[in-house]
Amino acid sequence: MIKSSERYLSLLYDRMHQQIYQGPVIHADETPVKVKRDGRNTMCNSYQCIKVCPLK
Repeated sequence: MIKSSERYLSLLYDRMHQQIYQGPVIHADETPVKVKRDGRNTMCNSYQCIKVCPLK
């Protein structure tokens, strides 16, 4: 099941990437988020990167 999900999600990712980079402007945001998993300290920061483009 993981392989089939990976295949379909990679197609979705590729299409989204293509659409974002065709736009005239890309808005990007790198937001720090607190992480509590994998034995990390709760004060540890990770980053969530978001890229979007305006609708046509």
